[in-house]
Amino acid sequence: VGKYHLLVCGTSPCMIRGSRDIEEALLKHLGVKRNELTKDGLFSVGEMECMGCCVNAPMIAVADYSNGSEGYTYNYYEDVTPKRVVEIVEMLRRGEKPTPGTQNPN
Repeated sequence: VGKYHLLVCGTSPCMIRGSRDIEEALLKHLGVKRNELTKDGLFSVGEMECMGCCVNAPMIAVADYSNGSEGYTYNYYEDVTPKRVVEIVEMLRRGEKPTPGTQNPN
């Protein structure tokens, strides 16, 4: 997996709310297939089952291995859109830490 392993929720509530569009946006933007590593080693995209916040679907989790496998963390991003997940990726690429939680400004 990459330094940042991007996990798209694959359960029914997220799928109904567009998680496949989220995954497609990530794969297209990064130029990889599911579970492939980007050439720079920063990113990989996978699927995760229920993240427990179905009311705010669709969701992604970012497994952050920037501190090594012993010090990894998970951050959860709710109410994501294809546009927003690309923004999250680019923030991570720049070394920024996107604010987890809902991504719906309303």
